[in-house]
Amino acid sequence: MTDDLHRFYVYVLFRADGRPCYVGKGSGKRTKDHFRMGKSHYNSHLANIFAKHEREGLSVREEIIAKFLTEAEAFELEKVLIAQHGRADLGTGCLANLTDGGEGAIIALEARQKIVAAHKGVKNPAKGRKGRVISKATREKIAAVRRGKKRSPETCAKMSAYWTSRGSRPECGRRGVENASFGKKRSEEARALMSAKAKEVWARRRAARTA
Repeated sequence: MTDDLHRFYVYVLFRADGRPCYVGKGSGKRTKDHFRMGKSHYNSHLANIFAKHEREGLSVREEIIAKFLTEAEAFELEKVLIAQHGRADLGTGCLANLTDGGEGAIIALEARQKIVAAHKGVKNPAKGRKGRVISKATREKIAAVRRGKKRSPETCAKMSAYWTSRGSRPECGRRGVENASFGKKRSEEARALMSAKAKEVWARRRAARTA
């Protein structure tokens, strides 16, 4: 039995195609809270992911990345993983997380709960919207702030140790966490063929939507 101090763990929720969609820190049955809320999740992006999987008969899965951690250790690893995968709301990755993790996530949750309580019973005009659209100007501002920032040697070492233990590196936007093509350079001919195929697929999808 683990002691009370080391009761924390860090987990990742994965889409059915293998892409991570949420990184969190918790204890006890914290991961089950997400599945209980499902498409009614307070995080609208995560709610959309659960709803889409339900419509398509798919399932979001959970994975405990590390356990028997102190809260401080769990916070640190949570921040490392969120920075590694990137946040969808900032246009930097594929996660539905709304904060960079750590203690700031708890403060943000408390703030959200106060907002929800203050607006209880007030009709939300944005309800049902399929996600937040970030303008080009906002994306450029976010990129300008992040540009040139370097990770500390400690953070790099933790990230390296994590992905070495996993046997692969993350590739948000591609199918599965494992990616044998990571780091390989494709020929001009291969890239041209892939581009043509992608355009063909998107043309068929557009035609299907307008049919």
